[in-house]
Amino acid sequence: MIAAQRVRVAAFQILYGLDANAAPEQPSEELLETLRTSVLEESEDLAPRELRQAEKKAIAAYAGRAEADTLFETLSPAWPVSRQPAVDRAILRLGYHEMASGSAPKKVAIDEAVELARRFSTEKSPGFVNALLDAAMRKLDGAAVESVEPNAC
Repeated sequence: MIAAQRVRVAAFQILYGLDANAAPEQPSEELLETLRTSVLEESEDLAPRELRQAEKKAIAAYAGRAEADTLFETLSPAWPVSRQPAVDRAILRLGYHEMASGSAPKKVAIDEAVELARRFSTEKSPGFVNALLDAAMRKLDGAAVESVEPNAC
């Protein structure tokens, strides 16, 4: 796995942990240390620099979750954020953050999010993640977008 992918996987894991622990806007150092330890146990080849990058990306995505969630609920009213599996929610928030912040090209962010969904989520998740992030990309680019129906993915 290349460095960017290791960082993205670790960021996803940290972001999932922040959400699962209902962390405040600024997570405690204790929670972050617990999440760092957990991520390092899962990925022995993650360099300290990569872990710092992943943590920074996860915290930024977590801080921007309200904006992402609002957009996702607009784009997929039949499948609001509260009904999404926590894994998918973290993947979507990370993908949206990467697109909105410009930290990755939009199509790369979508492709990588789909790969995370294939690796960590359900059989139907990659299609839903792809459709929802594609709609979000078009919305960010100023295009008119129709709702995404989970059953159509």
